[in-house]
Amino acid sequence: MLQVLQLKFKRYFENNQSAIGNALDFSIGCGLDEGEIFAVRVGIRGINDVAWVGRCTNTSAKLANTVTYPQPIAITRAVYDRLNNDRKFAEKDGEHMWSDERMQVIGGVNRAIRTTNYWWSIG
Repeated sequence: MLQVLQLKFKRYFENNQSAIGNALDFSIGCGLDEGEIFAVRVGIRGINDVAWVGRCTNTSAKLANTVTYPQPIAITRAVYDRLNNDRKFAEKDGEHMWSDERMQVIGGVNRAIRTTNYWWSIG
């Protein structure tokens, strides 16, 4: 994300005359939890949308808001337990890619989480 979005963000402020001198920085976090989610149609006739609800979406959003660089990815114990070893340990040297587990209150519930700064290409 940082390699793509941060460069675009920087280019925007460099090339936009009205934005020069007003450059802002940004931080992106990613939170992952495991569980059921539900799609609910919300709104009124002609103005509606779909909202994704459930403990999993709530936890993921809260984790994404609490983590930033240099540890921008946070996962719950449920997600960590489902990861294959190639997503837990670096191929090159076998280094554990995740922080030690720590407890964090999320939505009034004490949850075990881990963070990392490793990233993988999609595809």
